[in-house]
Amino acid sequence: PAHPKRTTIRLAKGDGVFAIAEFGWTPIEYGHVFEPTTPTATLRTPGLVTHEKYEGTSKYALGFWRYGNRVSDRFDPESSDNPLVHRTQGGYLLAERTLLNIGAGAGRDLTAFARYTLSDGYATEIDRSWNLGLRLRGPLASRPDDILALGWSSGRLSPQFRAAQAANGIETAVAEDALEITWRAAISKWLALQPNLQIVRHPGGDSASKTSTVLGLRFELAL
Repeated sequence: PAHPKRTTIRLAKGDGVFAIAEFGWTPIEYGHVFEPTTPTATLRTPGLVTHEKYEGTSKYALGFWRYGNRVSDRFDPESSDNPLVHRTQGGYLLAERTLLNIGAGAGRDLTAFARYTLSDGYATEIDRSWNLGLRLRGPLASRPDDILALGWSSGRLSPQFRAAQAANGIETAVAEDALEITWRAAISKWLALQPNLQIVRHPGGDSASKTSTVLGLRFELAL
C-alpha cells in the first residue's frame, strides 16, 4: 500500500496454495485438444475458422479445488474475536455438447451446456450453483458468424451466510436466479458487438428485491 505504483509479488511462508484439478473428456476433438477454438484477441486465420467449424463441441469434466491453509469462518457470529478455521474446498461437474447442425453447411449448430458447482460454504456466500444454457451459431443463414445464447443460473446462499445475516436482522432469499440472453454480432473480421439482457431475481440474495433488469453492450476489437 505504501508503493501503489510498484508491481510486486511476494510469496511468504505460510501463504499456502490454491490447488485445482480437472479430469475431462473431449470425445470429438481428435487432435485439437490444446488449440484455441474461439479466439477473441487475434484475427482468425482461414485455418482457425475452418477448425472452429470442424464438427461441433463435446466436453465432459469433473473438477476439484482446495485451499492449502485453513480459512477463517466468515459467517460464524460467535467467533469474531477468535474465528473458527476450516478447510475450504469444493468441486464441479460440467458438460457441453453440440446437439444438431442447422442448414447444409458446417458451422451453424445448436450447443447445450450445463454445470453444477459446490463448496463447503464457510468462506463464500454461495455454496451451490447451477448453470444451463443454449448457444446457437449462425442463427440466420445470412449471418453465419453470429452467436445467439440463452442462459439460466442459480446460486444458493449458504446456510452459514443466511444464519449470519439473520443474526443481524437481515432477511435473505434462498437463492439468486438470473436469466440471460445475448447476441454476438460479427460486424467485420475485426469488430464484434454483443448486446446483453439479464433479468435477476433476488439480486445479491436480498429477499426484498424481487427482480432487477440489467442491459449491457460488449465491444470486441481484434487488431
